[in-house]
Amino acid sequence: MARNGWKALVLAGCRPVDGMLVDMDMPIMDGRTMLRELRWLGYQMPVLMMSNESDEEVHRQLLMEGAQGFFLKPPHLQSLQQTCRQVFAK
Repeated sequence: MARNGWKALVLAGCRPVDGMLVDMDMPIMDGRTMLRELRWLGYQMPVLMMSNESDEEVHRQLLMEGAQGFFLKPPHLQSLQQTCRQVFAK
């Protein structure tokens, strides 16, 4: 668990990470920037994004930039668990 995008990038470089659940609204480095940096650095782990905003265009762009899914906050727990099992199990 990381408190911001920068720490998540550092953790990804220090240990194997099976997948990430990333908040778009993090301090220091937001989720979108963190996703771009992960992909630029060559990390291919699955990433699920979440945010308070329901902008469909932003959701589509995140998927094109390498996210595997998107949830509105607060996510429905059962839906989040099911998606995490499916996406992170690969």
